[in-house]
Amino acid sequence: MAGTVAAILREEGVRGLYRGLAPSLLLVSHGAIQFAAYEEMRALAVAWSAKVAGGRPPGSTPAPSSSSTSSGLGGRHATPLPTATLSALGAASKVIACVATYPTQVIRSRMQQRQVTGAAGRAAGAAIRYDSAWAAARTVLAREGLGGLYKGLVPTLMRVVPQSAVTFVVYERVLAMLAGQREGVETG
Repeated sequence: MAGTVAAILREEGVRGLYRGLAPSLLLVSHGAIQFAAYEEMRALAVAWSAKVAGGRPPGSTPAPSSSSTSSGLGGRHATPLPTATLSALGAASKVIACVATYPTQVIRSRMQQRQVTGAAGRAAGAAIRYDSAWAAARTVLAREGLGGLYKGLVPTLMRVVPQSAVTFVVYERVLAMLAGQREGVETG
């Protein structure tokens, strides 16, 4: 690692250590987009389940007393959703977040590509130097079209979507468990 940092400092200066910082900061929005999409889809799924089941999701118990439907975790889990539904919502929310933010990941990757220089002091082969996020986006769009901003999306989705499906099932089950423990403490 020290050798890499030294090489970057020698060849690009301190600025080279921060190449791609702006797109990286924008990628913080990925999680926010995913959770917002998940919560919206979850609310729709709860409403749909209640409508189909005549006011209660299939397999749920009668409506809890007013003390357990107050704001907080207890009220959120008064209408549980099946594992398959939670899994599908987690997967769909990841797809939405990836499609929304993937171009930023491509731009960051292009900016962080190592530039190999030849004897003449310019990039060897067809390497392009991306000096800013806007320049990288313009170059990718000009040379590769809109599809260039989504290069590698399918393999990424194949890797992260199943993980997200499982993560949101666990997330919901842990919240439900915590809500149950919290209700026991409040009534005990």
